[in-house]
Amino acid sequence: MKMDYSQPAFYHFNQDSTQLIHFVISSFKGRPSPQTVLDLGAGCGVLGIEYALQAGEVELTLVEGQMAFLEHLEANLKEFNIKGEVIHSLFSNLNLTKKYDLILSNPPYFYKGAGEVSSSNEKQMCRTWEHDNLSMLITLIRSLLNKNGESWLSLRSDKMTLSILKSHGINEIHQISSNLIYIRVLA
Repeated sequence: MKMDYSQPAFYHFNQDSTQLIHFVISSFKGRPSPQTVLDLGAGCGVLGIEYALQAGEVELTLVEGQMAFLEHLEANLKEFNIKGEVIHSLFSNLNLTKKYDLILSNPPYFYKGAGEVSSSNEKQMCRTWEHDNLSMLITLIRSLLNKNGESWLSLRSDKMTLSILKSHGINEIHQISSNLIYIRVLA
């Protein structure tokens, strides 16, 4: 696992991203590896790049809404010699027609009004999101998956999140710690 990623001063990725990739890679043992991969809310690209480094040649697309991450995404792709398309867009405004075998995401951990508030708007955007964003993200993911595609997300385990997952019929929930879950979303 590479740990020397270029990233904005206000942001430092954590173990959730690297652990998720280990989990996803192991979930594909004995199955064909995905060839088209989308990293939604890519940040500095840890999920997509780490997946590509471990899985081998993939067609990688990285979507990030914050301009402050884009130069770091490009630098990390170059540093690790990974080919990938970088798209600047919030997921709520994303307009892709391509379908993917695998979608990865480590979205904000807290809903607005929960968790500590950062004085940095950029950092706050990484940490929090609106209550309906998870539902919108799941709907978007399902629209972007190939027929047999799947998505893996790292989420905070709380009552609201679990209720949203249940309303979307998502049953594959892996409790990683007392407040962290990985979920698999199928097409």
